[in-house]
Amino acid sequence: MKTLVLCAVVSLGLLQPGFAQRGGRIPPAQQANIQKLQSDLSAIKANSQVTPAMKQQLATDLTAMAQGATKPSPAAVQQLVNDLTAALSAPSITKVDVAKLTQDFYQVMNSAGISQAEADAVSADIQVIVKASGVTQAQAQTIAADVKAILAQVK
Repeated sequence: MKTLVLCAVVSLGLLQPGFAQRGGRIPPAQQANIQKLQSDLSAIKANSQVTPAMKQQLATDLTAMAQGATKPSPAAVQQLVNDLTAALSAPSITKVDVAKLTQDFYQVMNSAGISQAEADAVSADIQVIVKASGVTQAQAQTIAADVKAILAQVK
């Protein structure tokens, strides 16, 4: 099942112009980072406690996805992690949504040089996915604001 989900994530990346690597392929190291992030997000179970170690691993894996010269600040990544884990530990998120979120986070962390329209689209997509998983509108908006802060730093 993990292979299927990873294939979906990689396929999504290949279909997103402006985010894929030169030659239309995500490097193997980045594929591994995507898989780690997916595993982190999948470990957040409904009604479970998210440990500090889980948060740290999520922050580490998100930061590892950033390939460009401009990376988001550790504080911005940690804020996203804190808000995301608080929101996702309550509802139920599907494996398909985890795959989509992972791809969106890959795009956010590598968003240098993208248009404002592309940045807005990925931010909106994250908000829709998170909202659909059962979080409150306020939580979805908070996560979207965190994403926009990272997009502004990386651009």
